[in-house]
Amino acid sequence: SFPTRRSSDLVQYGTYVCDDTHIDPNLDSMSHRFRRPGAPRAFLDALVTVNAQALGVLSCQQSPHPRVWNISDSMTLKKCSAKVALHLSRMSPSVLDATVCGRPESAD
Repeated sequence: SFPTRRSSDLVQYGTYVCDDTHIDPNLDSMSHRFRRPGAPRAFLDALVTVNAQALGVLSCQQSPHPRVWNISDSMTLKKCSAKVALHLSRMSPSVLDATVCGRPESAD
């Protein structure tokens, strides 16, 4: 699960920016995940929402070195997130439910 601060930033701002997973205090509870070999060293997350419902997160990850994300990176990912949300909003509810929740469509 997401640390509390990371979740609140995603909900409030639509993004979470982590330049270095080894020093981000918001990730202390997940340090075991980010300190292993091959783990992402930096990431940029954007929330995907449809009708004010969070459906997922798009994430760009940098490995094996830290990265300073700039405003252009953040805006680009937010635009991608908005396009995904628009695509999802145009899907029929049964397809959307099956796609997002991983449930097969009913045969009705």
